[in-house]
Amino acid sequence: MPPGYTSMGSMKNFISSRRALGGGGKMTAEGLIESGTALIGSPKTVLAGVERMRERTGFGILVALLQFGILSDQLTRRNMDLFASEVMPHLKT
Repeated sequence: MPPGYTSMGSMKNFISSRRALGGGGKMTAEGLIESGTALIGSPKTVLAGVERMRERTGFGILVALLQFGILSDQLTRRNMDLFASEVMPHLKT
């Protein structure tokens, strides 16, 4: 969280609770996938994951984070283009 959005005490509690849940250290892509935190892979893999999540939860709105970590502008744009052209069209109801 950016500075100023929470108090120091709240931030300490947040970090402490994440550590207790096993989220205190750096996670690998495999760990993020296994925990259900991230969908990473080809458009086909991501689409299948989104469909599984929608079946389980019934969500109606998806907020995709297509830029993360140190992903370059070029790769972020590629992510966005692939998501828009190969995933989104299959999600429309």
